[in-house]
Amino acid sequence: MLPKLRIYSIALILCTTLCANIAFAQDSSAVKKLIRRADNYRSALPAEKFYLQLDRPYYTTYDTIWFKAYLFNAANYTPSRQSAKVYIELINDSSRVVNRFAIAMETGVGEGHIALNEDIRDGGYTLRAYTNWMQNFGEGTYFSKQFYVGKPAEQGSWLISEQHQLKTGANGNQVNLALKLSSLNKATIPYRDIELKLLEGKRTLFKGNYLTNDAGSDETKFELSPKTNTRKLSLLVTDKKTGNTYTLPFYPGGTMQDIDLQFMPEGGTLLAGLQQRIGFKAIGEDGLGTDVKGIIINSAGTQVASFASAHKGMGSFLLSPQANETYIAKFEVNGVSHSVSLPLATASGAILRVDNLSSPDSVFADIAAVGNAVNQPYSLVVQSAGGIYMGMSFKNLNGANTVRLPKSTFMSGIVSFTLVNAANEAVSQRRIFIDRNDRLSLELATSATSYLPQDSVAVTLNARDVLGQPVVGSFSMAVTDDSFLKTNPDADNIISHLLLTSELKGYVESPGWYFAQNSKNTAIALDNLMLTQGWTGFDWVKTVQAPTPPLFKAEPNNRLTGNLRGLFNKPVKDAKLNFFTKSKKYGVMVMDTTSDAKGEFAFENLPAYDTIAYTLRVNNKKDKASGATINLDLFKPAAMTESNVRPSPWYANLNDSLMQSYFNRPQAPRYKGIDASEVKGKLLKEVKIQASYSGGALYRFCNHGDNREATDRSRQNYAI
Repeated sequence: MLPKLRIYSIALILCTTLCANIAFAQDSSAVKKLIRRADNYRSALPAEKFYLQLDRPYYTTYDTIWFKAYLFNAANYTPSRQSAKVYIELINDSSRVVNRFAIAMETGVGEGHIALNEDIRDGGYTLRAYTNWMQNFGEGTYFSKQFYVGKPAEQGSWLISEQHQLKTGANGNQVNLALKLSSLNKATIPYRDIELKLLEGKRTLFKGNYLTNDAGSDETKFELSPKTNTRKLSLLVTDKKTGNTYTLPFYPGGTMQDIDLQFMPEGGTLLAGLQQRIGFKAIGEDGLGTDVKGIIINSAGTQVASFASAHKGMGSFLLSPQANETYIAKFEVNGVSHSVSLPLATASGAILRVDNLSSPDSVFADIAAVGNAVNQPYSLVVQSAGGIYMGMSFKNLNGANTVRLPKSTFMSGIVSFTLVNAANEAVSQRRIFIDRNDRLSLELATSATSYLPQDSVAVTLNARDVLGQPVVGSFSMAVTDDSFLKTNPDADNIISHLLLTSELKGYVESPGWYFAQNSKNTAIALDNLMLTQGWTGFDWVKTVQAPTPPLFKAEPNNRLTGNLRGLFNKPVKDAKLNFFTKSKKYGVMVMDTTSDAKGEFAFENLPAYDTIAYTLRVNNKKDKASGATINLDLFKPAAMTESNVRPSPWYANLNDSLMQSYFNRPQAPRYKGIDASEVKGKLLKEVKIQASYSGGALYRFCNHGDNREATDRSRQNYAI
């Protein structure tokens, strides 16, 4: 467990200790007022963080996903009591929710499973999870994890190898495309009728029917318009024999390659006359980072700087922009030249420049202003997701203003430096990552090194903190076969998610890589990540506005709430409501409550049913049936946002031998409509019995006393 964050309300003594190089007047009353408002705002809207631990990195259809869930207070990583349930969604690669359900959370911990039955097709999937309360903070706070669901070899799955060349001529762009089909064991698939489509989103650009040759291959060519949106192109291959479809993202490359190179000045604004660090990130058509290098030239064509990405298309460089000057970045990717304009420098403003790399034990924050901003009052606030560490106010920004802060002041995680003007507007922000290397040490030990089939394995887990002291906690463990599965150390894990990705905008590639080793290159790459993707931040304007009730309510227990409305939509108060339900586990349950002056009612602390059907009845003050309308507060799922990340599916150019072996492994018998994980005892093979008869009636007994339902049929099939 991480240490609880200590909240600092800045005092003059603390400022004197930490800010020896500051040469300006301070106004402590302004920052104290700002911190008080921010603390009140956070108390009214405490944030949550959620993590879902899965048992495997990928699955096949008919597998079962087992998971354990952890819900935390974002401020101090203690178990959250704000929410008693979490909503989990399984989303396919067409951004459609194929399964949505809720799990109960007790003291911040929950568990469950998802059966990948016959309704789940192979492809790329995303697990998204959030509480109702988390919807107040936006989609960036939700848990999200992408993974593959493959099709077992016995179901006739294919591997598809795709290669193409783009030729640009006077008449446009011509693509020469070659496809090769094979099975999971790399056997070719000859003489198969297929249909090929090239799609731009949902619009068909090209369509053709083909027959593979004796090597399982086929070739074709088609034209592409220069106006084509290459970030939405995909190939759809259909097996005309089975109807199986395979979708692959298509990246033309060549002169049609679309590289999105973005430049982000440190602090948010490029100011004329000041040397600034500029972060950049290059994103390819697949939505992932791509390495680039190039130069910066001014309007005269003179090189003033150079740049090269350090990790996943991200990097930074120094530039001293001049007033009324324009700058262009020139770079090449795979032999194709590109140019992008940098943001224009402004003549007036204030910025933050934060150095988290030069000293192992200190952070340096430099505050600078030019033009009319020099003589304006500002406040500097240093905070994290849990609260405010410190703050200070300045009447003006004359001279050199450098603040030194010891890293021991902070807990591990993202720390945000924000410069706020007199209107409580953030004029400059800078985020850094502090790593105290204070994570838990986990050790697993078994009673033996080898076992026979059906042996019992005793496992001992030792959990200790950074000081070597034992730690009490809740843990999750999965046992898998090393010949099929291997955990990727660079993938998102509970540490990288809680400390990093849960507070960053956009998709972060291989977040576990930033914690796998403690090196200079890793620290530089992590700082570049902070420069480019940044923290979700804190809206200081909201702290001075009148507080409004959150749109999405917290669910501290399993409850059913709503309101009663009568004629002309008036609230119905003091009405008696009766709640009836029945389940195998809890039997018959009867509850009652009374509506308040606003017509609102609540049934609190309901049992966590798997599936529930209930009846509500309303009586008036005289215990007579009421005609009031019942309006329930039903859960409203979060809106879907289509991801810009388009990785290739598992069956395209597969080079992961473990994944291929896992999808090609022997499969247990599958029976439609039966979840093997829920079967107790031995599952018998399916036997079909057909009996023919004529005349008479066939009776189907129903569980309604002695009632019988008669159907007149000449033939009936039974499955045992």
